[in-house]
Amino acid sequence: MLTDPLVSLDFGGWFQRVVALSRRNFARLVPAAALVAVLVAAYIVALVASMPNSEEIDRTFTEAGTLSSAGELVTVFWALGGQLAVTLLISALLFAAVGAAFVGAALFVLVRYANGQPSTIAQGLLYSRDRVGAFIGWGLLAGLVMVVALGLPILPGLLLNSAPLAGIGAILGALLMLSVAVAAAATLPAVVMIEGGGVRRCLVLIKGRFWASCGRLLVAGLIYVAYSQLVDRLVMGLLSLTGFTGQLSIGVVIAAILQAVLLIPAMVVVPAVFLVTYAELRYWEDRATTTRSLAAQLTG
Repeated sequence: MLTDPLVSLDFGGWFQRVVALSRRNFARLVPAAALVAVLVAAYIVALVASMPNSEEIDRTFTEAGTLSSAGELVTVFWALGGQLAVTLLISALLFAAVGAAFVGAALFVLVRYANGQPSTIAQGLLYSRDRVGAFIGWGLLAGLVMVVALGLPILPGLLLNSAPLAGIGAILGALLMLSVAVAAAATLPAVVMIEGGGVRRCLVLIKGRFWASCGRLLVAGLIYVAYSQLVDRLVMGLLSLTGFTGQLSIGVVIAAILQAVLLIPAMVVVPAVFLVTYAELRYWEDRATTTRSLAAQLTG
């Protein structure tokens, strides 16, 4: 088992496999990651174009102060932020679909490569297209559960106007949200895209391996945050050299484009983290799990 390209038994094996998978499949995944990066940059451009300027905001609030009808107030504020709201909604739906398709395609490519069956990202997209909707749906449910898990324990303290109780609730809520986030990140992408399963299957897999998975994802998250901070500093440094920092719209657009491009390597690594974490969980559930058995499930 120690030589299996996907299944690891400890943290060291997990880390080595994530790095190896990312490095060997970088060229295969970069085109799709670049497309996601382009969409991110386009989103920032559309968002900046939709944002009202300070004069429009001041004029809207001045006009709202003279109105008494709720309908008139809604009309005024929709004129101010309606385009922005529509842009955000459409962008969120688009990102969800594109992100789900990319993750599914990347998982397909990575599993097939590990099994000695090199595949293209186009084949991966064809495989994942029928599971994108399920992935988005389960992902939204997981996000909703995280919000509830964070907010519900705080309510008693707020209702009783007790700061200590609210503080305890906030800590408990954060822990509950972390639990849901770990379970979802460690299992949901591969469970949906490889097995065609849902949340119940995720809970079965994570049982007994929560803290091990939490530690692995924590390391991956810290590395991602450190890399993102490095990219941010690099982008801001480049902007300061070009003199665009004083021009808000242009500076934001250029920064978005540079950040999206520089984050492509991280986008390639993320599916590898999902896959190797999932493969380890599958092994601890069933010791007969191998890369070959995982590849056999990719029946599309």
